[in-house]
Amino acid sequence: MPENIESVLNEKRVFQPPKAFAEAAHIKAFAEFEALYDRADKDPEGFWADVARELDWFEPLPGATPTKPGSCTRALPGIAADVVTRDGKSCAPNEGGFLVIRKPWPAMLRTIHGDPPRYEKYWNEIPAC
Repeated sequence: MPENIESVLNEKRVFQPPKAFAEAAHIKAFAEFEALYDRADKDPEGFWADVARELDWFEPLPGATPTKPGSCTRALPGIAADVVTRDGKSCAPNEGGFLVIRKPWPAMLRTIHGDPPRYEKYWNEIPAC
């Protein structure tokens, strides 16, 4: 077979991943992938809301931030998070408030599917947040 783009497009070989890699995978079977795909297709807002809940937005960077197990730390680089009062002023240490993202980052959603006004409300509910 000649070595050109058509030969790559017709590739039929299958390479199995190493056992340790496959065991560490979050999705273990093709049926599980199909179920996730179907859910994302039928309910994109609910699917991505669940995915966002699972992310560690304030995960300590190993070796960079001394922590105790279960403690929250600074946001990841590029995320401007703060704890503020209802009028948007930063809270003092150990003072309760609202956890906010002060500015969006490039990979962040630009709207909420089917409900753009709700997205705008989130960004306008607390001043400067």
